[in-house]
Amino acid sequence: MEIVGERFQKLSPPVFEDAADPVEAEDWLRTVENLFQFSRVSGEEKVLCASFMLRGSAGHWWDTVKCIKDVTTMTWGRFKELFRSKYFTAPIRALNMNEFIQLKQGNMIVAHYIHKFEQLSRFAEHIVSTDTLKTKRFLEGLKPELYRDVCMADIQRSNYSQVVERALIAEQAEQKIRKAQEMRRKTYAEPEATMDWK
Repeated sequence: MEIVGERFQKLSPPVFEDAADPVEAEDWLRTVENLFQFSRVSGEEKVLCASFMLRGSAGHWWDTVKCIKDVTTMTWGRFKELFRSKYFTAPIRALNMNEFIQLKQGNMIVAHYIHKFEQLSRFAEHIVSTDTLKTKRFLEGLKPELYRDVCMADIQRSNYSQVVERALIAEQAEQKIRKAQEMRRKTYAEPEATMDWK
């Protein structure tokens, strides 16, 4: 454990104290899991490493867990289950999933829509479990004019990344067209200068 613990610590894992926003708890868990994978931490060592990073009220919560459960044999899956039940409850997960299901681009620029889509999609993994499903769901949330522009390309053979790129390009094209139209309107709307013949 010492060598693994040292290797894990060298990666500067984030400390977790408490989270006002449950998504922060989920983000911490994902970050720690990525670090485990990178530093090749084994199953039984994961609980020790993760619990070492708990501070403040999260540390107190873990002390309580240790009093009522045998953590020496606890699996990483069980730790995650307990952690999520404390910091990311089922009703909150359901709210995030519903937010993802109802997500539309609306007034967001495509970059913000992509960010929100990526952030919330993890709470509805069954809806975006394949690249095709993820692409379809992304397209459904786009503004109608961008959806049209992206679909004009041959998207049947496109993956999610390609469709996202096409949406960004389509938005840039829409902005250029809008600016050109505004310039034309301004040009034609300006009254002609009257000449003074005196």
